[in-house]
Amino acid sequence: MKITIIKIVLVTICIFGFTVASAQTAIGKTTVDGNSILDFGTGNKGIILPWVQDASTLTGANATNGTLLYDVQTKKVRARVNGAWMDLSRNGDNTSTHTIKINAHLAKNEIANASHSGVIIGATTSSAIGVLVLESDTKALILPKMESPHLNMRNPEPGTMAYDTVMDLLCVYDGKEWSFWGI
Repeated sequence: MKITIIKIVLVTICIFGFTVASAQTAIGKTTVDGNSILDFGTGNKGIILPWVQDASTLTGANATNGTLLYDVQTKKVRARVNGAWMDLSRNGDNTSTHTIKINAHLAKNEIANASHSGVIIGATTSSAIGVLVLESDTKALILPKMESPHLNMRNPEPGTMAYDTVMDLLCVYDGKEWSFWGI
């Protein structure tokens, strides 16, 4: 009887501890800054967004507001806002001849063809479809922080995002140039 009670207590503590620990996640560091759901350490690495052949073909759960991706057809980083795609890349000429390193396996429209979500952080399920889905009403994503990513990141992949700690700006790389976003 004593052993059974001890097992129940230990299992309860483990489940409670896992639930609390999974509420916030740090990658490349040991603690989470602020009230974030996912936080990255500093260094010369950014987030590389999923590559999709043509974002305009995504509908329904595949195009949830807040979705970020790299659109291979337009060669731009795009965000889904108020039911429409917004370009986060510069408003330059997207028909230019700049070469983008596209691997055949990355260029597939994997989000549109997904039958389920990938990794979900912050909830047990989600109606959104994506490689990484963050679900929270009270927490947000903190991008990788670095000094001057446009100067210090060697050979970034199209769709790379980071937060520039020198200029206090969101930096987005579209395969040709960096775009900077701030208030």
